Amino acid sequence: MAHSTTSEHASQPIQSRLLPKEVEERHTSWRRHFKFWRRFNLCVGTAGTALSAVAATDIGHLAPYFAALAAVCLAVLGFAHAERNYLQYVGAWRVLDKALNHYRYDHTVTVKQLLDAVQKGEKFIAEFEPPEREGGT
Repeated sequence: MAHSTTSEHASQPIQSRLLPKEVEERHTSWRRHFKFWRRFNLCVGTAGTALSAVAATDIGHLAPYFAALAAVCLAVLGFAHAERNYLQYVGAWRVLDKALNHYRYDHTVTVKQLLDAVQKGEKFIAEFEPPEREGGT
């Protein structure tokens, strides 16, 4: 009998497909961006909080300097929009990562579907960005 059993199919490795270079580069770039912004938010936020706590202990003549450094850290954190940037890129990366995994192992998924996921990720990033002001101001 030439019938194969389910266990014979299960033992065969799934063949992974190569990814289009541009899509793989975008995936890597978005991953780097979200990791950078996550670390930036954590480091600068922690430093600002710690400096603020040290300044509050009123250790003498250094307290105003610690308070000023804490204010700088928290101002940088606010102006850099670290959390928003993190959310932009992690959301886009998740959309693309899911599509890449489907593309790699499900041979019915097309390159067009993969490119649609890139566009969806780009849209996700753009939705978090503030609209540009008219007149360049």
